[in-house]
Amino acid sequence: DLSNWEKQGDIRELLTQVHRGEPLGPVSEAYAATLVEGVSASRAEIDAALSSAAEKWDISRMADVDRNLLRLSTWELMFESETPVGVIINEAVTLAKRFGDKDTPSFVNGILDRVAREVRAAKDAADAK
Repeated sequence: DLSNWEKQGDIRELLTQVHRGEPLGPVSEAYAATLVEGVSASRAEIDAALSSAAEKWDISRMADVDRNLLRLSTWELMFESETPVGVIINEAVTLAKRFGDKDTPSFVNGILDRVAREVRAAKDAADAK
């Protein structure tokens, strides 16, 4: 969202830069690349889910940290069925405490809880068909 990585090319090189020049371990690097590429490929769908869940909040007006934590976590909620919902939300709140302002953790928690409920409802409806 902030680095224009699609124009820079190699996501793994970008991840190394973001990680202060130190390469990530192979498992972490692969998962980080999957997250970034997944969010990029599904951004419209993710933003629609966030817009639905974030009543009275325009995504473009959210703080950068908040918006990107929400996008990453929403991708996981929508497409990473192996990770439990509670783990995804807890990790997002932990990152929000570290990188956001004092209101970010509760904001992220509330939005992701709504997204998770909507994603579950949509999956249940699809399974019922």
